[in-house]
Amino acid sequence: MSPKEEIVLALKKVLSKLKIETEPALDRSSNLSFGDYTTNIALKLKIKPEEIIKNFEKPRSIEKVEIKGGFINFWLAKDYLINGLDSVTRKEKILKGKKIMIEFTDPNPFKEFHVGHLYSNSIGESISRILENLGASIIRINYQGDIGLHVAKTLFGIDKVLKKGEKFDDYDRKPPSVKVFFLGKAYAYGARAYEEDDKAKEQIEDINKKIYEGDASIKDRYIKGKKWSLLYFEEIYKKLGTKFNKYYFESEVGDLGVKIVKENE
Repeated sequence: MSPKEEIVLALKKVLSKLKIETEPALDRSSNLSFGDYTTNIALKLKIKPEEIIKNFEKPRSIEKVEIKGGFINFWLAKDYLINGLDSVTRKEKILKGKKIMIEFTDPNPFKEFHVGHLYSNSIGESISRILENLGASIIRINYQGDIGLHVAKTLFGIDKVLKKGEKFDDYDRKPPSVKVFFLGKAYAYGARAYEEDDKAKEQIEDINKKIYEGDASIKDRYIKGKKWSLLYFEEIYKKLGTKFNKYYFESEVGDLGVKIVKENE
């Protein structure tokens, strides 16, 4: 019997005790803050919802019952949800033999890992694990923008945010989190300058051109900054329990992407 059927049956027993004969309507809640299921039976019958609640025998699949604005709301028990999912994934290997590629997280080097990346990682890893439990072979991939204006803005900002007497190479000996925080400050400076200062904008666009050309004058900082970012990201993936099978970088596939688009205009 499903939780919905259990709730409806329990409500019928309450209504029977109250000598009321009607079919209780139970709907999925449109807002999860109001539980998983909700009923307006008390409003419909013009009785106090407390009259129903005090006689309601809570099924094992239900964790909590609450009254809100005359509606009675029901929350499914976490144990029920976890055991139910486990039961399905153990028995139903419906994706056995399938190979599925899932792209997620995608943080860009030279910028900080933010809550949007955390969201993408949580969702992507969850989907990956569910599909793995259903028998699929999952290829986790991560697409990252290692070229472009955001990199140029960071490289422009580096000298501007270095403290007096400090050198860029000094950061080689610092922890990854400190290195990336420094790059984040440099990016923020460069991004602001790009919007507010025409001369800075021109210089950043020139740096951007040099990045695409692999210019020797910015190559050392570019390689180090990218390496620092990727090592820092790996520390985060380890904490989150994620391991990628393949990393794709814009510098490697950008030209191919442009070619494919132009061929199919």
